[in-house]
Amino acid sequence: MWQTEVPGGNTPFWPVRLVYELKNERGQGGDPETQAIAQYIKLLADEKWTRLAEASNCPAILFTIAGTHLAISTAILTDTVYVEDLYSINLHACFNLEARLLNLARALHAVKCAFEEPGVISQDGSHLLPKPVGLDGAYLLGLRFFRKLPHRGLGAPDTTDTRSQDRAYALYLAIGDGTHIPSKEVVVKFPRYRYNPTAHALLAAQNLAPKLYSHNPVLGAHSMVVMDVVEGITAWEWVHSGRKLPRSVYADIERAVVLLREHNLVFGDLRLPNIMVRPDGSGALVDFDWADEDERGRYPALLAEDPDEWAPGVQKYGLMLKHHDRHMLEKLKEYCERPV
Repeated sequence: MWQTEVPGGNTPFWPVRLVYELKNERGQGGDPETQAIAQYIKLLADEKWTRLAEASNCPAILFTIAGTHLAISTAILTDTVYVEDLYSINLHACFNLEARLLNLARALHAVKCAFEEPGVISQDGSHLLPKPVGLDGAYLLGLRFFRKLPHRGLGAPDTTDTRSQDRAYALYLAIGDGTHIPSKEVVVKFPRYRYNPTAHALLAAQNLAPKLYSHNPVLGAHSMVVMDVVEGITAWEWVHSGRKLPRSVYADIERAVVLLREHNLVFGDLRLPNIMVRPDGSGALVDFDWADEDERGRYPALLAEDPDEWAPGVQKYGLMLKHHDRHMLEKLKEYCERPV
């Protein structure tokens, strides 16, 4: 079955908002998620919907229930039909059923909001930006986000590959409310793995990293890092413009690594996108996701094992060692101007 109308709703192009499939038990009568997709495609193939389909991307929510299993997906038509699985939950009786019900309520509220004002959502891009809720401070809501940042820098080429890579990074430009975060542009990051605010603050105190304003947990089992904007461009942008890095940049990054070593810390990811070149020729580090204790911290399990990119001995979920940073410093020399 499918729903073509939502009370109080108003869609300008495509009247099918929801495709719904219900099964008493999983395994009875086929897979409801597959059947919902088939129903959506069947609607697109119907001649009476052809003109509407030509004027719209035909967005729809696929809502399926099989016994205690509930799933929510979205479907859209561009060059073909694309389906994105957004949410699923099993509501069988268990000790944390109340937490699951609250989780489900939030998901259903999100679906309701998508139905209420689709015209506003399609015209206003604010839904593409984060709205973080802090676990220990309502002031986090004072941030106003206004753009997503590419992880290699604003000068990085805008290609299909770079856009795909940037989807794995949650890095934004925002303005603080002036209470705990200054009322100016700041960089906000939601780390993928972990974050080491100790290492960040240590280098920031020596002007070898941007000032750190906050590192707080937010709802969704994530953390949020707020820091100063670093003037300049990434070393990756600098090198790919055909220039050698100033020796002063190398000197600053070497100083940062030495300082971390003195505190038994390994930076871990001394690649060019994580090094900033300031207008005055100084250098700074901007990514502390991997930084951890020597011989205790571990590299990410999803590390791309490229022998030409890393120090010998670096491997997925392998131990982080101080000499790895030293090896990466030697690689950095290859991109720098030769000493006079």
